[in-house]
Amino acid sequence: MFLKKNTTDMGILGSLLRYAVLLIFVIYFAVPLLWLLIAPSRDTTQITNNPNSLAFGSVERLVTSWQNIMSYNGGEAVLWLGNSVKY
Repeated sequence: MFLKKNTTDMGILGSLLRYAVLLIFVIYFAVPLLWLLIAPSRDTTQITNNPNSLAFGSVERLVTSWQNIMSYNGGEAVLWLGNSVKY
């Protein structure tokens, strides 16, 4: 009735192209998330002046940033996190 093209037999080139596109999308979405995890460990000058923007800073800076977030507005960020989990 309908001519069905066999899409499972794409060959080597088709498989490589599919994985290359998938890898591009993974990098496109993973790098910003990685940067969000790394950026609080660095100060402003390290973020703006360092050409290697994905380098980790210091654990002390990360702890300080986390404490600042958790103490924001009397611990309101904890309420926001709870609401995100709840809803």
